[in-house]
Amino acid sequence: MAGFKTDKTQKFRTICEVHRELYDLIYDNLPDTQVKQDIENKLEEAFLMAKKMNAKLRQYKHNYDDGWWEKESKEIRQEKHMLRNERNKK
Repeated sequence: MAGFKTDKTQKFRTICEVHRELYDLIYDNLPDTQVKQDIENKLEEAFLMAKKMNAKLRQYKHNYDDGWWEKESKEIRQEKHMLRNERNKK
């Protein structure tokens, strides 16, 4: 598809991958406006929601113990900061 940066996509697409592609399209093609910032913020929020949903589903599937969220939460925060830092480098 035109405009998609397929070099950044995974072999098996996930909801998070779609969020990344949408973010890339918006980041690369929309002028810097408040609307662009609002859309980017909503996509970040949706991305984190998807990560939490994935973590919860994994918990249900594998019978995680009560400490599972602390570990997942730390990993999600680290990934969020990594993504934000990568975007700020552009």
